[in-house]
Amino acid sequence: IIGPEDEADESKMGTITGGFSSNGAGGIHIDDGATVVLNNVYLDKNAVEDDKGSALAMYDGVDFTMNGGRISENSVTKFNDAWEKAEGTVFVDDSTAVFNKVTFSKNDANGSYGAAVSVNGNSSVTLNGCLVEEHGADRDDWFDSVFYTDDRECVLTLKNTDVIGNGTKYPGNDFDASAIFNITGTLYITNDCLIKGNKTTTIFAITRYSSFTDSSYCHVHASNSTFVDNNAQMFYYNGDMEGSYSLNFTNCTLNKNLGKWETYTFASHSAVPITFIDCSLGNTSHENGKNVKIIDTDASNGAPVASVFGEGSIAMIVSLVAFIASAASIVVNVTSKKKEAHNGTNNDGK
Repeated sequence: IIGPEDEADESKMGTITGGFSSNGAGGIHIDDGATVVLNNVYLDKNAVEDDKGSALAMYDGVDFTMNGGRISENSVTKFNDAWEKAEGTVFVDDSTAVFNKVTFSKNDANGSYGAAVSVNGNSSVTLNGCLVEEHGADRDDWFDSVFYTDDRECVLTLKNTDVIGNGTKYPGNDFDASAIFNITGTLYITNDCLIKGNKTTTIFAITRYSSFTDSSYCHVHASNSTFVDNNAQMFYYNGDMEGSYSLNFTNCTLNKNLGKWETYTFASHSAVPITFIDCSLGNTSHENGKNVKIIDTDASNGAPVASVFGEGSIAMIVSLVAFIASAASIVVNVTSKKKEAHNGTNNDGK
C-alpha cells in the first residue's frame, strides 16, 4: 500500500507478480492523494478475491502515471456479496491515471466489469500509445466489458491505442450483452486508435444496471480512428431510461462490424443521436435511422449529405442507385436502337 507519506515518485520496481489479497489490490494499492510514477514495471499474474483491482487499485485523489511496462494475466474473482461484482484489473476511484505505451493483455475480471480498466467516481483515465489485447479470449461464458465506467463524472480517453482481439469465444448470450466499452460518463477515442478483431455483442454499450449506477449520461466522441473486422455490432442500447446520450464520429473508418445476434451495425431501440462527420462508413447500417446524421464538410456548403440512413445499409443504398442508373442506361440504349432502325427504314425507301 502506497500513501502520501511514501516516496514513490519515479519508481522502477521491475516485476510485481504472484500477489494476492482479499482486502485491497493484488499488486499495488495506492490511496490518499499519493503521487506515483512507474517506469517499465511488469504487473503480471496477481489476483484479488472479494475486492477490486487485481493489478492496481487507487482511491481518493491519487495522481498516477505508468510509462512502458505490462499489465498481464491478472485475475479478479466474484464478490461473495450477490449485489457486488468483480471489477477491474486496474481500478481507479476519484483519481487520475495515465498509461503511456503500456500493454494490457489477457487479464480477467471473472467475466465482469472492466477486464482491463474500471473507472469510478470523479476520475480521469488516459491510455496513450497502449495495446489492449485478448481479454476474455479464453472464456466460454459470460463476459461484461474490457473498459467500464460507472459515473457521469468519469472520463476515459484512448489516444493512438490498439484494442485488438478481445471478447469471448461465444459473444453474447440469452442473459446480457458484452461490450468493449461499457460506459456511463464520457469516452474519447482519438489519434489513430484501432479497434479491430474483437468478439463481443457490441463495441459500445450504456451501463445497464440503472438501479445501482447513474445510467443517465453517456457521451462517446471518436475521431481519426478505425473500427473494422469486429465480430460485434457498433452500438447497442435497449432501454427506456431518460438521460443525456450521444455518439459522435469524426474522420473515422467503420466497416465489417456486425455481431451474431443483430441485423444492424447500430442497434439502438431508443432515441440516441449518432453523428458521422467525414467518415468512411462501409457497410454500416442503423436500426433507428431518424436519429442519425451524416455530414460531409467537403460538400459545397458543409451541409449533411444525408440526414438519415436507414433501416438498412449504405451498401444497399449504393446498390439501389447503381440499379437505377443501369435501368436508365438500358432505356436510353433501347431508344437509340429503335431510332437507328427507324432511320434505316427511311433510307431504304420502304
